[in-house]
Amino acid sequence: CEFVSACHVLGLHYIFSRCGFIFKSKGIYSWDIFSKLLLLPFLFDSVGHAFSSAKGRSLLGCGKTTVYDFLNFEKLNWLKLASLYAAAVISRINPLKSGAKCLVVDDTMMPRPRGKKIEILSRLFDHVSGRTGKFFCGLALSWTDGVPSVPVAGVIKASDKEQLQVCGAGWHDGRTVLERRIKEALMPKTELVQMLVDLALNAGIPCDYVLMDTWFTYEPLTSQAVP
Repeated sequence: CEFVSACHVLGLHYIFSRCGFIFKSKGIYSWDIFSKLLLLPFLFDSVGHAFSSAKGRSLLGCGKTTVYDFLNFEKLNWLKLASLYAAAVISRINPLKSGAKCLVVDDTMMPRPRGKKIEILSRLFDHVSGRTGKFFCGLALSWTDGVPSVPVAGVIKASDKEQLQVCGAGWHDGRTVLERRIKEALMPKTELVQMLVDLALNAGIPCDYVLMDTWFTYEPLTSQAVP
């Protein structure tokens, strides 16, 4: 089918293995789970919606527990996977355009007013609504040359340790990718911006400029030269 052909052209299976996803001691092959999850947004609203229909259960070919265990496995580097997938897509777009290539950084507030035991959920002030509440703050990086826009990576920004009133980080193995993500969530936004830009450049994504809101652009960040 067209989806399988696209995966082959972009080399997604090879990228998948580079990020540590390919190894699974038993059960359903991890690539089979992931490739079916890639199809879900085109057919269903969510994983739960897919499992509520016979068509979705037939497509996934496994139980709900298997899917959620795969998604929640602490050693899988989803951030690296997203950036390498984006680089593969951009490599197919880049030769078609001659304009400036830009990385775009922006943040958004994601309210979770009923959350009680959600890790890294924080009490934050939303400048758009002008109120304080329970939020995740998402920091996203995308790439554009003026026509297409390709999502590259995204992280969750929490408040600092003293202000984590809702639910702080529980115990995790410090060697896992999840522990790194939790530590990154407590970093200043400007450091996270630099981290995301470095991630994109290390993945081989071409960049002439980095675009962001004016409040990001002060000396500690702008002094970091982009190679």
